Amino acid sequence: MRESVLSPKLCPRAQAAQRAAARSLGVHTVGLLGRDGGPLAAPSDVPLIVPGQSTARIQEAHIFIGHNLCALVEKGLGRG
Repeated sequence: MRESVLSPKLCPRAQAAQRAAARSLGVHTVGLLGRDGGPLAAPSDVPLIVPGQSTARIQEAHIFIGHNLCALVEKGLGRG
């Protein structure tokens, strides 16, 4: 988890790497984002935005979402 995605150097690099890697594999990208989604909302195929101003609360929501996404994948694979 990073709060510094607004770094001018990180966002363009992250966006370019995200797009290139995902497209080359034919996969969709999911962005776990906070506040208004910021600059990483647009390049994400599925931006999951947790609105709010508290970084701690946004991170807690991201952890909850991540655990549930993993549980759904495990269930889909017959492991849960």
